[in-house]
Amino acid sequence: MGSLLFKLKLKEEFKIVLETDKESFIEKLKKNVESSDLDFMTEFFNSFKFSSKKSDRELKGIVLSNSFKLKQNISMNNLRHSIAVAEGKITTENGKLIIETVIKGFNYKMIPVCIFSFFIFLISIVALNIGNSEKAHIGLSILLLFISFIPYFKMRYGTKKLSELMKNGISKTFEK
Repeated sequence: MGSLLFKLKLKEEFKIVLETDKESFIEKLKKNVESSDLDFMTEFFNSFKFSSKKSDRELKGIVLSNSFKLKQNISMNNLRHSIAVAEGKITTENGKLIIETVIKGFNYKMIPVCIFSFFIFLISIVALNIGNSEKAHIGLSILLLFISFIPYFKMRYGTKKLSELMKNGISKTFEK
């Protein structure tokens, strides 16, 4: 399943090597990350929270001494909601800080959504075949096929954006 996720661009791995010490990196990372639990129910209820105070931090999650688990910070004002999660290990080797990160854009909780959208597509195709107009069938079939792939494109986009955010943010903040 892992290699399939790489081919579909729903999973990405990268390594960043920095010339800084581990303690200062952890301290700066904690300042740039909003501390939050990343479980499904917390995320679901936080997405409906109306707040006039918008967090200036782009990432939220958990930062520990040897690892982290982060995702993009969302709000009702921010429609870039993504389920992509970055998990990383922080190690030192030969006086250099090594950050190994794995970004997973696919969550197994999305399987029912994908199956549901696929069945809606199949039911719609069968219902369209009962009708009379062939031009309407082709147009609606293409539209329904596109709609059934929206969850995939959303997961792929989330993986790409979180990867860019992580690479650029870590490089800008800590590579000095």
